[in-house]
Amino acid sequence: MSDFKVLCCSSNIGNTQMSTENLKTWVPEKGTVDGVQYDLVSVGMQESVFTVVAESESGNTQYETTKPPGEAVDDEEEGFGFPDSDDEEPKAETASESGADSSTPNTKSQGGWGALMTDKFNSKCSQYIKTKLQTVLGKDYVLKEDTRVWQMRIYVFVHKKHDANVKKEGIEKGKENTGLAGIGGNKGGQAIKINAYGTTLCFISCHLPAHEGQKHCEERNDAVREIFAGLHLGLRELDVASQYHHCFFMGDLNYRIDYSIEKPELSHSGKSKDQKKELKAKKWQEVHDLVQKIENNDGAQAAIDTLYKCDELQGCLDRQEVLLGFETWKPTFSPTFKVIRWRPNEYVKNRIPSYCDRVLLKSLPGYKDKIDQIMYQSCKEYVSSDHKPIRAGFSIKEYHRSLPAKPKHRCFKVVLSDIHITLEGKAALADGKGNQPDPYLKVLSDPPLYVQDDDGRKPRSKVVKNSVDADLGELEFWLLASEEELKHCHLILVAMDSDVGADDAIGSLSIPADKISKDPSNPLTVSYNDSDPDTYFAFNGQKAGTMSFKIHMRLVEKTEAKASKGRGFFSKLKKLGS
Repeated sequence: MSDFKVLCCSSNIGNTQMSTENLKTWVPEKGTVDGVQYDLVSVGMQESVFTVVAESESGNTQYETTKPPGEAVDDEEEGFGFPDSDDEEPKAETASESGADSSTPNTKSQGGWGALMTDKFNSKCSQYIKTKLQTVLGKDYVLKEDTRVWQMRIYVFVHKKHDANVKKEGIEKGKENTGLAGIGGNKGGQAIKINAYGTTLCFISCHLPAHEGQKHCEERNDAVREIFAGLHLGLRELDVASQYHHCFFMGDLNYRIDYSIEKPELSHSGKSKDQKKELKAKKWQEVHDLVQKIENNDGAQAAIDTLYKCDELQGCLDRQEVLLGFETWKPTFSPTFKVIRWRPNEYVKNRIPSYCDRVLLKSLPGYKDKIDQIMYQSCKEYVSSDHKPIRAGFSIKEYHRSLPAKPKHRCFKVVLSDIHITLEGKAALADGKGNQPDPYLKVLSDPPLYVQDDDGRKPRSKVVKNSVDADLGELEFWLLASEEELKHCHLILVAMDSDVGADDAIGSLSIPADKISKDPSNPLTVSYNDSDPDTYFAFNGQKAGTMSFKIHMRLVEKTEAKASKGRGFFSKLKKLGS
């Protein structure tokens, strides 16, 4: 059986209409890149609102020339007039920088708030994009789901040979806006989750806050956490990044190159406005010189290494400030932002070239070795935006997950002991009355029905009142799986905050069931380890604190299990088909 190939395509298209030919340079024709045809293609777009221009008989849009009649609104970010970093106003592109001829008359804007609001009440732009994607991918691909908020969109296409195994009932979608006033749809994220052959895949497309500087980097980190908190998919006790076998996070993430890491003397700290301008010009030139080395393949690897050392996103990942458990890859291409439109690879002078457009991946423990990243590219030939699109390819092994929807009667008795948690960050925040959390541990599973206590309910420990440093004692429960099924099963330990109303989740940790010791005298000992993603105790992409415990299990035969005092458990088990 061949692997299941997944392609993630992401681009900030600059609120500018694309033709079929331009789109083909990014979203591959017939879903094929370098001879590899992908089984699933996910496409995320940011700044994707424009006034649709009629196409000529040749199939090209009327404005698609090397010198278009009008530029899309450039909101540097596109910020619709918001000030840039370091208290400097964004510098407008000149005619020569934009690629437009100064003698070319302006035409109606291709983007901006006017087009956004117009498109809110008609579907021309949305239908145009959907039609173009279907045209490029071809009739062999089926659009399984899509969603859009203002300028942001995400689509998931599946090759028709897999259509029957990506069932509608296994699809969910969600959104969280983080833009204007904290609710605007110019920034935020959308997610689509699917189930393919029993393997769950989640695709998240985001547009994070813009601008250079530490303050804006922290705003991006905060936006990621807000997006995770607001994307309500699947189990309510788990954030969107902690419950699916493979979670793909992509978009215009806006993390920048902080070149002062390489050259501290170019830091803006304590400098005057004029000094900042001079330093920024020096930084731009040095970074641009490194980019030229990449473009000319003259010391390209050393140049990439230098730039990547200054990459904000990788720095945040290394310091575990955001997207805990996710990984990304060092690019082999030039920065994707901010380029001059309608030219293959020239950069606007008042923006430090940066890897703003990214793809990241997080897999559950036990599934990380079942997926390989096989391709990561920038698409330089896409010229209508001030970003260069990116795409990343993945190959998933053993994606057929043949577990029964309802567990069978063979089961294991699991014992969790010496359970201890400490809470930090947002997980430890007191409520409005100054009370600390009342933590307890709840046990979930993947698949969902595979753990029960004696009464047929989800196992949970005792509650410790008003504590961020809690000993939760011991917990026993049943894992309803055979030996063979263990390799496809996870236990998910969720720290909950007991409340008068609905209890709130404050962190989780996953364990592959086949890693649990079956020797009571030598239980598996698990403790939070900063260097081991398999033991991250996290929530909404950030560290939730620490968790430690011992765990072992033993196979229980049906006759022994029936002797248990918990009749509710076996009544439930009988209903499940034992």
